[in-house]
Amino acid sequence: MAIIALVLLSLLTYSYSYHADMMRTAVNLIEAAERIKGEVTTAHIRLEDIISGHRHKDDMADVRQRLGQADWFVQAVLHGGTRGEETFPPVQDANLHQQFQKLGDQLVLLGKIAEKRFETAMTSATGTRIYIDQEYEAHFTAVLAQAEEVEENVHQYLDQKTPIYRLILLIRVFIILSLFVMAIVLIHRHRRYLLEHTQQLEKEINDRR
Repeated sequence: MAIIALVLLSLLTYSYSYHADMMRTAVNLIEAAERIKGEVTTAHIRLEDIISGHRHKDDMADVRQRLGQADWFVQAVLHGGTRGEETFPPVQDANLHQQFQKLGDQLVLLGKIAEKRFETAMTSATGTRIYIDQEYEAHFTAVLAQAEEVEENVHQYLDQKTPIYRLILLIRVFIILSLFVMAIVLIHRHRRYLLEHTQQLEKEINDRR
C-alpha cells in the first residue's frame, strides 16, 4: 500500500512537471516566433519607407535594431536568454532547435541583403536596383515562411507530447482507483474481523455463564 502511494506521488510530481515543461516550452517558442515576425516586418516597413524617401536615411539604425531584436529571440531560444521579465530556457527538442537555427541563419542573410539594398538605394538609380530588390523580397518572404514553419513545428511538438501526458494521467487514474478498491477491501476485512472477534468474545462470555 505504501509503495503504491509512493508511486502515485511520484507520478503526480512527474506529470505536473512534464505538463508544465511542455506548455512552457510551447508558449516560449510561439512567443519568440511571433516576436521575430513582428520585428522583421517592422524592419521591412522602415526600410521601404527609407528607400521611398518617406523616412530619413538615418532611420536605417532602427532597421538594424529591429533585425537585431529578432536575432536576440533566436539566440535566446537556442542558448537561453533573459531580458527584463522575459526568460527563455534553451530549447531541448532537436527538431525545434534545428528549425530556429535555420531561422537564425536566414535572419543573418536578410540583414546583409538589407544593408546591401540600403547602400544601393543611396547610390544607384531606381532602374538598377531591381535585382537587389527582388533578392531582398525573396529573403524577407523566406524568413516569415520559416517563422511560420517554426510555429507549425511547435504545434506538432505538442501533438507528440500530449499522448504521453494522457498516458501518465490514465496510469494515475488507474492507481487512484486501485487504491480506492484496496481501501474498500481492507475496510471490509477489518469490519468482518471485528464482527467475528466480537462474536467470539460473546460466545466465550456465554460459555462461562
